[in-house]
Amino acid sequence: MMTRSEIHEAARIGDFDTVCRLLEEGVPVDSRGPEGDTPLHWATAWGHSEVVALLIDNGADVNAWDNEGQTALFLASKKGQTDIRAMERLLACQGIDVGARRADGWTALHGAAQRGRADFIEMLIEADADVNARDNDGCTPLALARRKRRTDAMEVLRAHGGKE
Repeated sequence: MMTRSEIHEAARIGDFDTVCRLLEEGVPVDSRGPEGDTPLHWATAWGHSEVVALLIDNGADVNAWDNEGQTALFLASKKGQTDIRAMERLLACQGIDVGARRADGWTALHGAAQRGRADFIEMLIEADADVNARDNDGCTPLALARRKRRTDAMEVLRAHGGKE
């Protein structure tokens, strides 16, 4: 069984110096863990914006998918501990796919709606995310926010033309 590598662990805990050292030693920036995850997935999910920036600056693939079809942007939108600076850095990347979908049809906007992250919803919409994207069950981000009683998220989605 494959275990998480040193660079993955350093990214997960936000150890900037260790990630930097490992990259300088030639560890691939997009090393894959047992679930197909990259160090960028871990740094983003745990809200370590400095490590996110370091990995991106060293050529990390911002559109890399893990085995569950999740990109770093999706994890950033879905995880409650993500630092807004990490989200900003991801969205500033040339070629970032804001409409990437998991196997169930969820986009980053669905993840942000489920978590009630109105700030992330606003940023994703500004980056041209489809406010009315439907998952495989026909659920839009607004319908998901309503189901989870995320009123701030509902207000932002409605203000941008979100429909159920």
